[in-house]
Amino acid sequence: EIFVARMLCVGVEVAPTLAAAGRVSSESAKCGNTADEARLRAEIEGFPGSYKGIDRAVRHTLSGVRRHLVGLWVKYTILQVLPVATFSHLVSGGAPSYKLIVPLSVFSAGLVVLLRRLAARMHGKLKVDLRSVGVLTSIVWVMTICRQLIGFLFGARSRTGLRHTQALEFVFYELATIAVAPLFAMCRPHLPCLSARFRLPVLIILLSIVFLVGCVAGTVAYPDSGAATLIFAMLFGWSRAAPVYMIWTESLHFGLQVDARGRRTLPVMCLAWLGVAVWCVTAAELPVLSRSIFGRQPLPM
Repeated sequence: EIFVARMLCVGVEVAPTLAAAGRVSSESAKCGNTADEARLRAEIEGFPGSYKGIDRAVRHTLSGVRRHLVGLWVKYTILQVLPVATFSHLVSGGAPSYKLIVPLSVFSAGLVVLLRRLAARMHGKLKVDLRSVGVLTSIVWVMTICRQLIGFLFGARSRTGLRHTQALEFVFYELATIAVAPLFAMCRPHLPCLSARFRLPVLIILLSIVFLVGCVAGTVAYPDSGAATLIFAMLFGWSRAAPVYMIWTESLHFGLQVDARGRRTLPVMCLAWLGVAVWCVTAAELPVLSRSIFGRQPLPM
């Protein structure tokens, strides 16, 4: 269709998506019906340029996907990497933030490329079955446990360790947030607050909750400086709300959607809700709040 449209001088514009137009060249592509495949090959071989002409037209049309790929990475860097590096600069006592910007930017670039490859590999569909839900829930659990262990065991030992802890927590939280997004779509009954029209209120509520937790933790870490506590709480809240904002707004452009035709059995639903519940508890930073209230300082003085 892309090739014929270009031959007829019909303008073709690709939506902002990471989806791919297949994984192989037109000559290596297969069709489910052998009669249709023979007919299509006869038509293609009659066109000027044959298979190479089709591949060239598709590559030219999908060149905008690469620009969107770069744009998505830049958005990740500006909205997430820079605030996390600034937050680490604050809590680690003035350690250079550029030491985090470079590795976290590389991680964000790798994450965007990985999402594109997954979308192409799964043909844009994520099936709702026990296997997929189990994998996603396991990712949420493992990333959450690693994040809590890193912060609890190594965060307060030294300022250098704290800087590394912030970087690892960013990676673990980002992966858990990406994995939990399809779990929300798989849960039944569907939560009305997850519809697009409630996006802004939900993000504001999440930011407010984490901001208040940051105020409590900041008061413990900076008892003599109200300004430092406020800045800490703002960066702390943004670093937790920004990944949710990114996955909620950019998931439409990943080229990957949950296949609603999948069968939602009771084990599938229980696993999905379990992953969502674990992520919600840690996204609200309740473990940080409990450590602050019961006397364990989450940051070095």
